[in-house]
Amino acid sequence: MELAVSLAYIDILKFQEQSGALINIRNMISYNLEILHVKNFINESDSLDYLRLENYRYKMTLAFIENHRMLNKAQIILNSLLNIHPEEKILLESDYFSEDQFINIESPILQLLETHFSQEEIGNKLLAKMLSQNQSQIKSEAVIAYKKSILDKSKATFFPEFKLHGSLFYDNYLTESNIFEEKKSSWYIGGQVTLPLFLGGKRFQEKKIAKALLSAAEYDKDQSSLEIMKNGLSNYQRFVQFAEQMIPAYHANQRTIGSVHMANNKYKINEITTTDYLEILRSTIQSNMQLIQTRYSYYASMAHIINDLSVPVSDTYSDFVIQFHAELQY
Repeated sequence: MELAVSLAYIDILKFQEQSGALINIRNMISYNLEILHVKNFINESDSLDYLRLENYRYKMTLAFIENHRMLNKAQIILNSLLNIHPEEKILLESDYFSEDQFINIESPILQLLETHFSQEEIGNKLLAKMLSQNQSQIKSEAVIAYKKSILDKSKATFFPEFKLHGSLFYDNYLTESNIFEEKKSSWYIGGQVTLPLFLGGKRFQEKKIAKALLSAAEYDKDQSSLEIMKNGLSNYQRFVQFAEQMIPAYHANQRTIGSVHMANNKYKINEITTTDYLEILRSTIQSNMQLIQTRYSYYASMAHIINDLSVPVSDTYSDFVIQFHAELQY
């Protein structure tokens, strides 16, 4: 439940940010379309350029509509998980997920993951915690301990049973005379040894069943451990993958942002062609979308790891980021 809420929360922020990126590109195109419209009116521009820009603006509009549809879907999922009316809007906290905050907050973790040795060390540490903190593993260990006690008890029935008993008596034999007293004490102690030899194989059957139940419990625990480690390792590998992609994606996006502003100025004064301008726009929106998707995929994989660690997350949806940092400190 907590994981589903966190993932829906991340999706909403991702689609909101993608909508903003698509709107920015569309506004740039619309601005230049107005300029081209004036140039066409005074015969200083090719009408084909206008159509090509208009076609690309149409594509951006379709992309925005599809992205908005996915945003509404994520909002409905989150509201459903929180038992809120589907149309009710929720103000989401986005401080921990912004591009600038990512560089500030996540830089220490990105530095930890710079070498394969540190990646392996952190991975082993997290996997060990996943096994030790998993509730199903804790329950399995309790079941195994109980099954072992039953097996030990069944084994004990094969050993002889020793019993000791005794008593002490103190008697007065001349109870009818008040002149003489003759008191005498007596005691005895005895033992008993019981060895079950002929019980029709009942003891062996009990031991066999207890051993089989213990083996089944241990097998279930081992299977559960393998599944936990498999899922945990997969989520951690995705986390490392997105962490390694983040810095290159960030720098690539910074370069395209500078390029698109320069291209806008040059396109207005006819220093670059429409073909070159459209190519720069495509590169810009592609790098921007790549950065957004990588960043939120990074946080989604982080949420999966926190879920694998069985760490409770509070009602503050970004709390899993804080919890993840805390887990890496110990």
